Amino acid sequence: MLKYLSKGQVILIHDKIIESFSKEKGEMNLGNLEATLERVESYRGNDTEALFWKASILLERIILGHPFIDGNKRTAYEAARIFLQINNRSLSAEEDEVINLLVGIAKSKKNRFSIKHWLEKHSKKT
Repeated sequence: MLKYLSKGQVILIHDKIIESFSKEKGEMNLGNLEATLERVESYRGNDTEALFWKASILLERIILGHPFIDGNKRTAYEAARIFLQINNRSLSAEEDEVINLLVGIAKSKKNRFSIKHWLEKHSKKT
């Protein structure tokens, strides 16, 4: 059975990131965050394949849905990383690879399939 992040946990991830980078704290549209988390949980399956699809939905939708005033890309990456971690996968990549992924998603140059592939490539079972 997969484990999921709550809305409160994602907001906490965001707040800690904002504190680290002294950016503007606050929510813009928490309805988008709630919809994203519901979509992640409702995606069918509890196997490894579904895990990576769910992580890719989480990453993509937080970035594109802009639930926060600032820090959406960093929050999305940390949320996806922690989601994988609580489901026995570690995510590891060079900083420039992460930046290229996040900016590519933000510019709609990465589709969900390529995001899923990237996550699989940069993760390992713990």
